[in-house]
Amino acid sequence: MTKLALEFASRQHVGTRENQQDAFLVCEFNNQDRKVFLLADGMGGHVAGEVAATRAIDAFAREMETLDAPAHLSFDRLLDKANRSIAREIRNNPGCNGMGCTFVALEMIAGHYSWISIGDSPLFLCENAKAKRLNADHSMASRLDAAAQAGEISWEDARSSKSRNALLHALVGTPITRMDWQRQAKLLATGEWLVLASDGLETLSRDEIASLISTNASLGVDIVADALLSAVLEKDNPLQDNVSFFVIRLAQGTKNNSDQITTRTIKARA
Repeated sequence: MTKLALEFASRQHVGTRENQQDAFLVCEFNNQDRKVFLLADGMGGHVAGEVAATRAIDAFAREMETLDAPAHLSFDRLLDKANRSIAREIRNNPGCNGMGCTFVALEMIAGHYSWISIGDSPLFLCENAKAKRLNADHSMASRLDAAAQAGEISWEDARSSKSRNALLHALVGTPITRMDWQRQAKLLATGEWLVLASDGLETLSRDEIASLISTNASLGVDIVADALLSAVLEKDNPLQDNVSFFVIRLAQGTKNNSDQITTRTIKARA
């Protein structure tokens, strides 16, 4: 029986913004059959947002080197370290006051996945031209949609609200009061895809994302990633946010991972 291999690719584009405030990284572990995918979407000004995202990812990755067990078992501690790195930067550089970032960490171990997230950066599971969001949305969008579902406001008002993209929770250097932590690993089945992204990818609807993956799946992870990014840019949105994402799947045969991804080898104890 052919062993299933983890395949993944990533893409990033600045959109119409002046600079790139998203950051992402793949962490590998001493040639073990596991990886951690990290993504942060910065906020707080042109420079500060980029600093927050970069600092958070670096702190999270460095702290993984101290672990004696798989990372997802200590995701809360690792997220706290990332948050503290932002607090320290703000203390040392008053110009960074108000900066922060969303954050998602996704661990893959032998075909199983688990995650922790804060903010609105989505993690989607796609299969059979359908996509569903796995992680919680810590923005006003979730509250507005719930209000519309309950008949308290119209769907038009929910979708057009100026506060829709306001974050309720993020890494900002103050104590974390809410996170979404999937402690128990789930199996990624053959034919399923994980998409970890900044909210810039949501220029596409979930149906569009799932359809593009379904249409291009047989062509490989790089073609799927190219198709998604091309579709975002073809929308020609004058307010297009930074967009960054990973596409991940299990497939038969030799792994075929994009050479465009920045990786870091973690010399973890476990």
